[in-house]
Amino acid sequence: MFEKDTIKGFMGGFIAYFVLSFILDFFELDSILVKSTIIVILLIIYFIIQSQKKNKKS
Repeated sequence: MFEKDTIKGFMGGFIAYFVLSFILDFFELDSILVKSTIIVILLIIYFIIQSQKKNKKS
């Protein structure tokens, strides 16, 4: 159903999210706006990397 890369991406995303939320809570920057902005940026970077990998394969 899913490719293994997709599952690895999701796991990496979860780990990165928990680490980021821990760091943000540590600095008391735990506003939803900051977290959602960081998540959007990470998703954009992830999709750019994935599309570049696909371009290299073909």
